[in-house]
Amino acid sequence: MKKKLLLLIFIFCGLAVFSQNTTINGKVISDEQEALVGVTVLEKGTTNGAVTNINGEYQITVNSPDAILVFSFIGFKVQEVPLNGNTRMDVTMVSDVTDIDEVVVVGFGTQKKENITGATSFVKMDEILKDRPIVNSAQALQGVSAGLQVVSTSGQPGSTGTSLNIRGMTSINGGSPLILVNNVPIDDINDINPRDIESVSVLKDAAASSIYGSRAAFGVILITTKTAQKNQPMKFEYSTTASLSQPMELLDKATTRQFVEALKEWGQYEYFAGQNVDKWIEYLDLYETDPGSLTYVKDPVTGENYPIIVDPSGQYYPLGESDIVGDFLNDFGYLTIHNFTMSGGNEKISFRINAGYSFEDGVMVTDKDKYEKFTTNALLNADLTERMKSSTQFNYRSSLQSQPQATYSEAVQLRMYDPTGHIDLLDPTGTLGLESSNILPFDSPGNVVRYSEPGYTNNDNLRIFQKLEYTIAKDLTLTGEYTFEKQFYKFSRVEEQTGFVSAFKFTENSTVQQRYENTRLFRSSSDDKYHGFNLYAKYKWIKGDHSLNFLGGYNREKKEYNGFSVNRKTLISVDQPSLNLALGEFDGSDNYYDWAVMGYFGRVNYNFEDKYFLEFNGRYDGSSSFAEGDRFVFLPSASAGWNIAHEPFMDGFEKLTLLKLRASWGEIGNQLVRSGGSRDYYPYIAGYEAYNPYWIDRDLNMRYTSFNPAQLVSGGFTWERVQTANLGMDISFFQNRLEANLDVYQRKTIGMLSAGIQLPGTLGTEAPKQNIADLKVQGWELELGWHDRKGNLRYGINLNLSNNRGEITKFLNEGMLINNYYVGQEVGEIWGYVTDGYYTVGDFVEGTLDAHLYGPDRQLKEGVTYIENAPVPLPGDVKYKDLNGDGIINSGNNTLITEYDEDGNMIPHTGPGDRKVIGNNSRKYQFGINGYAEFKGFDFSFVLSGVGKRDLNLSSDVIWPYPSEFDNIYKHQLDYWTPDNQDAFYPRIYGNPEGNTNSNYGRNRYTQTKYLSDGRYLKIQNITFGYTFPTQLLSKVGIEKLRLFVAGDNLYTFDKLPKGLDPDQSANGAYPFMRNYSVGLNLTF
Repeated sequence: MKKKLLLLIFIFCGLAVFSQNTTINGKVISDEQEALVGVTVLEKGTTNGAVTNINGEYQITVNSPDAILVFSFIGFKVQEVPLNGNTRMDVTMVSDVTDIDEVVVVGFGTQKKENITGATSFVKMDEILKDRPIVNSAQALQGVSAGLQVVSTSGQPGSTGTSLNIRGMTSINGGSPLILVNNVPIDDINDINPRDIESVSVLKDAAASSIYGSRAAFGVILITTKTAQKNQPMKFEYSTTASLSQPMELLDKATTRQFVEALKEWGQYEYFAGQNVDKWIEYLDLYETDPGSLTYVKDPVTGENYPIIVDPSGQYYPLGESDIVGDFLNDFGYLTIHNFTMSGGNEKISFRINAGYSFEDGVMVTDKDKYEKFTTNALLNADLTERMKSSTQFNYRSSLQSQPQATYSEAVQLRMYDPTGHIDLLDPTGTLGLESSNILPFDSPGNVVRYSEPGYTNNDNLRIFQKLEYTIAKDLTLTGEYTFEKQFYKFSRVEEQTGFVSAFKFTENSTVQQRYENTRLFRSSSDDKYHGFNLYAKYKWIKGDHSLNFLGGYNREKKEYNGFSVNRKTLISVDQPSLNLALGEFDGSDNYYDWAVMGYFGRVNYNFEDKYFLEFNGRYDGSSSFAEGDRFVFLPSASAGWNIAHEPFMDGFEKLTLLKLRASWGEIGNQLVRSGGSRDYYPYIAGYEAYNPYWIDRDLNMRYTSFNPAQLVSGGFTWERVQTANLGMDISFFQNRLEANLDVYQRKTIGMLSAGIQLPGTLGTEAPKQNIADLKVQGWELELGWHDRKGNLRYGINLNLSNNRGEITKFLNEGMLINNYYVGQEVGEIWGYVTDGYYTVGDFVEGTLDAHLYGPDRQLKEGVTYIENAPVPLPGDVKYKDLNGDGIINSGNNTLITEYDEDGNMIPHTGPGDRKVIGNNSRKYQFGINGYAEFKGFDFSFVLSGVGKRDLNLSSDVIWPYPSEFDNIYKHQLDYWTPDNQDAFYPRIYGNPEGNTNSNYGRNRYTQTKYLSDGRYLKIQNITFGYTFPTQLLSKVGIEKLRLFVAGDNLYTFDKLPKGLDPDQSANGAYPFMRNYSVGLNLTF
């Protein structure tokens, strides 16, 4: 008996072993009957897998003949197929170009994308980010959503100068979108590692965003981070990117000869630095014909001769070009990004941990222009009981930015010949053979970087998020969320007052004693604490074709900020800087603010047969920015949708997948109050602001402390109300291959806070604020997308286009002053004169001009217009059109209203004079284009963005040649008016533009039609090529995925501005944007 039993056990074990080694073969094809290569085939519940070959064939050994195989491939629906004892399994995969059942994140929950009735856009971050060398999450969103404006203003490592806006001007008091991460507000989107972001939802209208209350008045950017998956084996992912960068464009200066000859043509014969222009030209001629006959200034450090001579009187004459900008930005920038992720889970617990590191070295000389950032994101999800779920998330960011004390604007504005090295002031030419010397560097920006210590900014941010979800009953849940965030900021800089020599005066900038006394230590520090709490319940009710979803909750947020800054002069030692080891007086300040908001919110969604949708939102919000009795406001919204494609009468339209009409209306409150350009956290308190006047207490050798006049406060002011109405349509064809979304909207900001009465300036303070101003913004948005697959080719392209117009509909401006807001004003208006060419010889009385078209007794002909109270113009000066017909050019009395007497004659000096609206600086027709293609492991993607129309009124030394005697001239400015070049782009220039009372050059530079700049542009943001190695090769060495790629970012901008200016920066001197070339890899194992 025992032998028989042992035999049965042996046979059973043998069968079990056999069953665990069943080999399955098969082929995978598409619904177009084409073989699919690279399809992942997994035995469900295990890590056992295979990948189809070039013929679509696969082979996998499974543990059981009844195992379930999971087939997955990008662009196709995942399929689970039970074997049921079969040893061959052929599968046809169904295309999933765009899944209409896709669930997207909305306020305090999720919804099917097909059922949403508000104005929203959704971005899957991995599809947009790809492998771009980006450490700023905001920049990744540029051009990807209609109506979302993302503008960066600096390319400096660690720059945070990126602004976000949804649908145009918000309020005269400002406002920006609310940024949320997993339902919790954050102040800085850069606190989030772009690689941790799963998706971004842009909520644009009040119906979509009102559930978040006061801080969501102007839209919401809802970020959802990547989460952990249950029943997932341990998985590791590593990605790295290395890139080199260089400025996209730099300004080109004219040559020294061009500049000096221009000075002579402009009538300046003695330069402000002491050079005689005629003599200067003679030296330039000699330098070009017989350079060996001249003795040059010598750099005592490098031994190099500068193209600069010293005449017998000791005057320096530069004869050749230096490279001020090149000496300052003489390095390639470097950026490296590393991200490591591990994740896994079982039936009860799942986790994901990501660590990121980035280091960026800018293009300034030396390594002092740099930025380093560490991020950590840890997520733990757990089923504590059958009813209780927990989600705990920990985020930490630490960054260190090094900021040199020199700026690009200084390099731009210095002259083309200013030296960049060193000089011995006792022996400039190195020919005297002296035993002593006084060797100092020139004060070029490059030398300031080399010989000065940078400032250091350290930012640390800690965020802890805890979420508990309890299932009270079927379809009824209660959720609590708590967030704690603490931010630390520290800044320090030592001004050690290195000795420098003026690059144009060739004299020492300061004495040794002055440099010692002016050493200074700056230190500042701040920290803020944020507490956020959400408690909400959800209930879902379904009966037949009717579905109702209820949401009700409570929200409370509070933030406290403390900061101080202090500095002290005359350091005993700059090598060991300390406030205690300094001799000067302390100079410091501190500041504090806090704010809190509280609200009750609710939402009801109704769905009938997935055809008719209704949504109602309500929120009762309170803010600490307003006095008791005025703090709370009720904010309602409603939206509706109709999916016509599901109607029976549409059954014949087989190619139509979705046709949904949407309408919404809602109101949100804006709590932002500004005073003096900055936010006022306590506008209802009549406080005194302390300041230090310029008179000195001689006993203490310190400035007195005084107070500004008391702020006047009016009772009863409260929230600005933001009302949005939106009509939209979503349509798709060919099983969602072609998708389109169109929205038309109107947003009114009602009761904007502004001065409630116009007070005389002698009162010395502003009038109290009241809710007296209104703004209206109207616009439209269009999104188009085509996504398809042809066999192993998967491709797609997306386009978004938007435009809006803002108008002031109510404002207290009794005098109708043009330089203030007024009723009917379009946001972004530019007032100016209409250019009517230049004055010509024909405009002057014959004989009053000399051979140089000058003349102290020049006289205009009768009827020729002229600028009032200005010197008589000269040929080459700008002529303006006489719009009001009075024969003279002036600005009237700077008001909108031209007055007339009883006889209908215009009263002089009334109205706008000869000015009118000549342009608009708002960004019109903003667009973005992105696309991709994938074929047998190869992939390609691109991102473009741009603006279709914009006027810029720029006024700087890059726009206007030689606006002051301390400026220079650039290559693009050489086309200026002279008697021999009367058809020039720029007007006549005078040798002393600011000091010569007989000069009209300042008046030539009035805001006018001719010199408005064209701000349109198209920017190639990114192009990426990649290759993913076949999985069947990688699986042999335990690798799940390996992808290599090359990418280019900010490759080129097509625009109409002078070289070196970027349309988004719109000013010379901003740190230029970088063009990046990257290589990298993604590894999963």
